[in-house]
Amino acid sequence: MNNEVKNDENTNHNPNSPERRKLINRLEVEENTNTNINTSTTNRIRQQTHTPTQARMPISIQSSTAPIDDFLDRVGYNRYHYIMCLVVCLIFFVDGCEMIIVNLLLSSLQMEWHFSPTQRSLLSSSVFFGFFIGSFISGYLTNKFGRKWPSILATISITIFTSITPSTVNFGQLLILRILVGTSIGVVVPGATTIVTESIPTKYRSFTANILWILYPLGIIYICIISMYFIKKDQTLQWRNIWLVNSITSSLMIFICFLLKESPRYLILKGRFEEAFCILNDIGYACNIQITDEDKEKIISEAKLKEELGKNESKSDFNIAAFFTRKYLLSSILLSYLWFISSFISYGLLYILPKIFDSISKKHKIDSLKHMIEAMFLLFPCPLFRGLLSEWKVLGRKNSIIVGFAGAMISGIFCVIYDKHLSISSGMLKFCVNTSLGILSVYTSEVYPTNIRAMALGFGNSITRLGGIVSPFICEYLLMHHNDGPFYIFILAAFTGVVSCMLLPYETIGKPLDAVENLEKEKSIEKLKI
Repeated sequence: MNNEVKNDENTNHNPNSPERRKLINRLEVEENTNTNINTSTTNRIRQQTHTPTQARMPISIQSSTAPIDDFLDRVGYNRYHYIMCLVVCLIFFVDGCEMIIVNLLLSSLQMEWHFSPTQRSLLSSSVFFGFFIGSFISGYLTNKFGRKWPSILATISITIFTSITPSTVNFGQLLILRILVGTSIGVVVPGATTIVTESIPTKYRSFTANILWILYPLGIIYICIISMYFIKKDQTLQWRNIWLVNSITSSLMIFICFLLKESPRYLILKGRFEEAFCILNDIGYACNIQITDEDKEKIISEAKLKEELGKNESKSDFNIAAFFTRKYLLSSILLSYLWFISSFISYGLLYILPKIFDSISKKHKIDSLKHMIEAMFLLFPCPLFRGLLSEWKVLGRKNSIIVGFAGAMISGIFCVIYDKHLSISSGMLKFCVNTSLGILSVYTSEVYPTNIRAMALGFGNSITRLGGIVSPFICEYLLMHHNDGPFYIFILAAFTGVVSCMLLPYETIGKPLDAVENLEKEKSIEKLKI
């Protein structure tokens, strides 16, 4: 290790060292075979090697596309993408069902099993414990075994555990099953989302990633509507029947998820080029565009170049330290906080609203459910809105996230002031925070490189679930002291979200995937000439 440091120091003081010239010559050879690969890097290295004292201009993220992005942009959006998006949209539908079902049934469960307020919060948080575990390990699973099969196996697990749930007889059994369901969802959501993100043309990436959420509120409304048909005379819900219907719905996902195909970027990263080319040909089939030998050479050449430039980086399939290296440290800290507060607000609302609406409706359950449906209906245009907002180049990704948090702050204030219209103001609060949450997912996938992108999304999902774990306990405590207590902390969290977004170091709109990684590698190579 010390010898390597000494060698690097000697190299840094000698701008024309053999090691550096060897790197430059190799990049020049790559440039001759693929002019799209790192041409700016080669030019800068060549220029600064001959003029080591020359002042350098600040570096921005390069917009030149990689060979795989060239092919995907040439193919455009087609039937292949529609099918993949439909599958992932249905996964988010199931996610929406699981988000709300426990919170809607908590009062009925509490009357039957007589558990404490702490157990009430714990049961609501249990699915988020599972989400946290599943999202955390999804990075390892999707980097080791691919994006496709972990997602399919997790979907099968969801069906099994939800089918067992109606037969539970005590708090402990239900708690364990909710954790297992959450773990499965925590694996499938980032894995399936990554498949779509890594297969979409550049200009459609943000819009598509946001549209994937369009069925999420429908899942919440679906459970509310089902619950209307299972209200007892004492205004409690027949929770076993509701969960049985939910398990039947989840079982349909097993067959749909087999339509998923592996991410071509993952296959290229693992050196499985022929499999990647088959997937790319499937993508281009609807447009009668097939990958050419020249495309193949460029893709292979770029993959080998990236492997060579990153040879000193960890090759572990699960390297959490990769998020906190110098080039990603600030982004990782800020994004972790933004993931946390956005989920804290979003899932905190899902916890408190059924309880607040029950109070407003004076124990008339059907009125409470109607209020819930009204609030969730406002979420339907959210994916379309944030998809268009995040693609607006005047704003970019960062400012779009800021708009979401600013809107959440204002909506939270309205929740406190105009409590007679709580279903509308709370719906707008969730609309705004979900706007930020969805764009955060896109921003995260663009900031981190292919080799840790799925892990980054899994890590981000873990942080969101951590917010979901904490929010029921805090909201329950605040509700015991003041009905508006949770909204005050939501307003404060949204304000800190605005400030944190302003500190994010990169703007990624319109840039190809891996642009940040390529930028940082350019900076590292340039430093060798100082």
